[in-house]
Amino acid sequence: MNELRATNSIATAEILLSQFLGIVRNLEDSGGSWGNAGAERFGETTASDFSNLIGEANQVYAGLWEQLDVASEELNESGTSADSYMALRREFGRIGILDSDSTTQFSVAASLVAGGIVTKNSTAVDPNTEGIQHAEEVIEGFKASLPDVDWNALESESERWAEESLQVDYTKHIVVGLVLLVVVIVAYIL
Repeated sequence: MNELRATNSIATAEILLSQFLGIVRNLEDSGGSWGNAGAERFGETTASDFSNLIGEANQVYAGLWEQLDVASEELNESGTSADSYMALRREFGRIGILDSDSTTQFSVAASLVAGGIVTKNSTAVDPNTEGIQHAEEVIEGFKASLPDVDWNALESESERWAEESLQVDYTKHIVVGLVLLVVVIVAYIL
C-alpha cells in the first residue's frame, strides 16, 4: 500500500467535500434551497449562473468520490476491506445535485412602478444529502484505518485551505484542485 497516496486522496476528498458544501451554500445564497422549490430572490443571479454552479458542484462531487476510489484501492492493497465502500459508491457517488429548478418571471406591475424591466428569479436545488453524509462517514472510516497519520494536523491545514479557497473565485477552485491532483499523481509516481 502506498500510504502517502491514500493519505493524499483522503485529504483531497475532505477538501473537495468542503468545496462542494461551499458551492451548495452559494446556490442557496443565490435563491436555492435544499429541496424547497420556489425559494425566491430578486437579484443578479441568472439561470445561466445557477446552471454553471450546479455543473461545478457535480464536478467537485464526482472528484470527491474519485479520490475516495483511489484511497479505497490503496487500502484494499493493505488488506482493508472496501466492500461497504463500493456499495455506497454505487448508490451515492454519482451526482451531487439530484434536482434543480430555475425560473425567471417578468413582472408587468413592478416594471411599470420601477420604470424598467423587473424580473423575479426562483431557484431551488436538491443536493444529494445522503451522499454527502455517506462521503463524510467513508472519509472518517478511511482515516481510522490509517492511525499513524496525524489527521488533526492535516485537517487544520485542509480547513485553512478550504476557508481561503471559498473566498476566491470558483474558477480558481478548479485550478487549485487540478494542481492538487497533479501533486497527488506526482507523489504517487515517485
